[in-house]
Amino acid sequence: MAAYKVSKRRELDISAVAAGLYVETCPEGLVTEVRAAFGGMAATPARARGLEAALRGKPWTEATVEAALPALAGDFTPMTDHRGSAWFRGQVAENLVRGFYLETAATPRPELPPRPTATVRLEVVP
Repeated sequence: MAAYKVSKRRELDISAVAAGLYVETCPEGLVTEVRAAFGGMAATPARARGLEAALRGKPWTEATVEAALPALAGDFTPMTDHRGSAWFRGQVAENLVRGFYLETAATPRPELPPRPTATVRLEVVP
């Protein structure tokens, strides 16, 4: 699980795009549970149901993630404003999903280096 915020300034700024991503895999490496929510991609934050459906039941691999990303474009019609164009927001959202995969591919709960204060990392405490 990870949460991301992309904004022009590090602090006290509204995000251009925000994402909360969660993936569970079974021992065979198939995605059993997935939740993806984005802010800045529509009038209100919303789940990316198409992306979730494209990932569920598939192996958690880079190829699967790349194949699922076009579904993200179907989930939202991003707006253009002073924080970013529709194209920019779509690219950032895709790249956040790619980065999430890279952070979790080898280790489900990787120990990541500290991030700038404008980026939030959440952990589930058992």
